[in-house]
Amino acid sequence: MTRPKPEWPPYPHILCVGSVCPIAATPIPGRKALVANGIFTGDRHPVQVSEINLPLTQSYHPTSFAERGVAIPVTTPALLGARMRPAQRTGTEFIIPNPSGGRGVYILDWGGVRQFCRPTVHDTMLHQRVGRLPTMTPAGVRQVAREIAAEGLAGRDARRAAEAAVQADSKRVLLANFLMLMTLVEQVEPTGMVVEETMRRTPELELRARQAIRQISPRVSVDPTTIAADLEILAGLFARGGLDPWGPSPRLIRLLARMRQLRDRLIKETGPTLEGSRGGLAASLITSIATFIRCAESLIAKAHGRLSDVVGLLGAWHANPGDLQLTITRPDWLLDGWDQICLLAEDGADVQDSQAIAREVTQLVPLLPKEAIDWLGDSLTKDALEPSQRATEQGVFKRQGGSSFGLVARNEKLRAMGV
Repeated sequence: MTRPKPEWPPYPHILCVGSVCPIAATPIPGRKALVANGIFTGDRHPVQVSEINLPLTQSYHPTSFAERGVAIPVTTPALLGARMRPAQRTGTEFIIPNPSGGRGVYILDWGGVRQFCRPTVHDTMLHQRVGRLPTMTPAGVRQVAREIAAEGLAGRDARRAAEAAVQADSKRVLLANFLMLMTLVEQVEPTGMVVEETMRRTPELELRARQAIRQISPRVSVDPTTIAADLEILAGLFARGGLDPWGPSPRLIRLLARMRQLRDRLIKETGPTLEGSRGGLAASLITSIATFIRCAESLIAKAHGRLSDVVGLLGAWHANPGDLQLTITRPDWLLDGWDQICLLAEDGADVQDSQAIAREVTQLVPLLPKEAIDWLGDSLTKDALEPSQRATEQGVFKRQGGSSFGLVARNEKLRAMGV
């Protein structure tokens, strides 16, 4: 009995490009074996390969701000612009901008980061302590980074700046607590008192404060001692989040002013060249800055609006503290990472013109997650979520070699400026 001759191809849906069918494991009639890597040359590919329509690779775009991660103030040049977020398997993971300067990111655990580059002692300690935070937030990362800078791991200037910043923040929180209490007093018993930072504690004000707290205690169903403690917590949330409206120039308000200055500088210096390839980078950066400013102003207004009724604020805090905390911290999440961008643009020793600024910082512009639409509603369109252009002409000089030592020094100087 003779064996029937097989038909070719035996599996019509499989495209065999070698001399042996990978499925049937038998020689293909009339097909010569390819030598070396001839299978990968253009003349060896059948026409059908170029006609296959594969889906385009999707760019990385986080759904939520937690997925986007928190900006990490690093000193290692290769990690500039990196973010951290919690991870189930490894505890934490880093999101690192594409080293080529193009779109996309590297997502690495700490072991992968150490293979990617050589982190400084500062960044190693920063990773360890941030990983121990119960909740990874921009405010928590700032606090940890400041503590590490105060230990001298980012240089002497950063240590002195961190020590001064700790004292200034403590004073700001105390002032915010006092002025929030005075705002409550004026709302409960209006006398025309103007609540401002120049106010000083007096026995009369302290008496009015105790009376106001006792008066609202039945309305919020909380004892006076708890109300006083809650006011301190809420004042700390506003102050540490950079939103306290009473003190001199809250942090986020100052950051918005710096972003406007950067935008205006870019518009002034690149006006005639916005149509070119490099001008396109500047135009993309200008658009991103404008979008973030508009979104931040809306979120800050909502947070400040809660202070128009401190009694209602206390009631909301007891009813749903998580929801209120999210409202207060949303502007901080939104603008997370822009401080580093402004510092790079303001560092006159390294950046002299708008084109250099655009090439340096466009890769660091944070993405707007889809969650931003839930926060801002109709005021934010899906087009605004599109990432900015990237400067793919950036080289690897930032990643290795002798110039990296100078970049570490520069990043330490930026830590001193932004701590």
